[in-house]
Amino acid sequence: MKGPTSRWLRSEITYGPTGRVVWTVLILAPVIFGVFFSAVFLVAGVIWLFVVPIALRDVWRAVKDRRQPPPIIIPADPQPLRPGESIHDRDVPGRW
Repeated sequence: MKGPTSRWLRSEITYGPTGRVVWTVLILAPVIFGVFFSAVFLVAGVIWLFVVPIALRDVWRAVKDRRQPPPIIIPADPQPLRPGESIHDRDVPGRW
């Protein structure tokens, strides 16, 4: 991905910051409750622990920052003309 990226922006395929935090809690909730409240979870937990890294990677995917940067304002003529001076008397800038 070229350009700046962020994990805290909303896009067409990801959630905003609130959605990402909520999904993280929902993905980790079965692990936390299962370990503390159920012995049956030990079997299902092994399978779920393979799903958690994949799910969290997708939830926290970085997206391209498409916000527009502030415009760069370049003054039209940074040096005012002195009396009797013509614009044609000046040197051509190096970038042209």
